[in-house]
Amino acid sequence: NTEAALRVRRQVRTLADELEKRVPGAFVLSPPWTLTADGTPEMSEGSRRAVVALLRAGVIPVFHGDMVMGHSGQWTVLSGDRIAPLLARLLDARLVFCSRYALHNQPPE
Repeated sequence: NTEAALRVRRQVRTLADELEKRVPGAFVLSPPWTLTADGTPEMSEGSRRAVVALLRAGVIPVFHGDMVMGHSGQWTVLSGDRIAPLLARLLDARLVFCSRYALHNQPPE
């Protein structure tokens, strides 16, 4: 339901505000993703250029999962674990997942 999705988004923004005070980077509060009809996340060319511009300026964009509305009008979770490999492919970049105990080349189980 829309109210629950918006409540989650507000909580994510509050968390991002707190993290931004402690971690250097540019927090991208609303991930620039849309969902195709089959549910595949995609980023517009303009959003991709904006991320590249941040990187070239030496700013680390920090993405997080969020609630996004699909073509069916239903809210769904677009997780950070799903965003990261998509972003790496778009930017032709290598991807490393970090956990408290190790570095991984795929999301930790």
